[in-house]
Amino acid sequence: MIKSKQFRELVLFSVRTNLKAEVSKYALSYLWWIIEPALHFFILYAVFGVFFGGNNTPNFIPFLFCGIIPWFWFSKSIANGMECIIKGRQIIRDTYIPKYFFPTVSIIQDAIKELFVLLILIAVLLVSGLSPNKMWRLLPIILLLQFLLIASIVYFISIIVPYFLDLKHIITTLLQIIMFGSGTFYDFKTMPEAYQDIFLLNPFALLINLYRDVLIYNKPINLSDFMYIFLFVLIFGILSFIAHKLLDKEVPKVPFR
Repeated sequence: MIKSKQFRELVLFSVRTNLKAEVSKYALSYLWWIIEPALHFFILYAVFGVFFGGNNTPNFIPFLFCGIIPWFWFSKSIANGMECIIKGRQIIRDTYIPKYFFPTVSIIQDAIKELFVLLILIAVLLVSGLSPNKMWRLLPIILLLQFLLIASIVYFISIIVPYFLDLKHIITTLLQIIMFGSGTFYDFKTMPEAYQDIFLLNPFALLINLYRDVLIYNKPINLSDFMYIFLFVLIFGILSFIAHKLLDKEVPKVPFR
């Protein structure tokens, strides 16, 4: 049985090794962590900012970045995390290791990359003329909330997907639905009022609003929205704990069927 200290050391070693291996494959190295979300921004800006008139939204460029950067972190983490146990099948076959090791490594890796991407967001806000204010001090709280939301979901789906591989396709489709239904590139207030309440049932839509309120509109964190998102953290956290307790020993048999 791996002790807690050994587990932490193994996680940190794996994170460092994986990140180095990832950047060594590309000529632009670490810059790809920044270039990839930047390319997504330019595509969405061209489509929704230029062709569909989204530029009419005040501070549209920081508005768009406050949607894209959190979304990119969320979607990449979910996409990477849902297959992390399957990708670790060689280790699973050779030795026993708690299966939550794999999502832990995946979650931390993507969080580290997000810290680099976050620099783009701050730079865009400053260049757009948005000066730091006391509300910006709330940003770490929002980042922590998103980290917990990502972690709770990844821990759950990572242990479930090996049993039901079709879930990969369902999750990929759901990510697209969540993106289009979260106001990543549009202001939900432009929607008919009858649909706004439905829109605000999406916790990720509320999360993006928290980023925009604090960084663009100089508003404090909406406590009810914060607690609503945290409710999903608790739900997925409990489901993850139960799933890992019940399925940890059985997973080694699944990827090799």
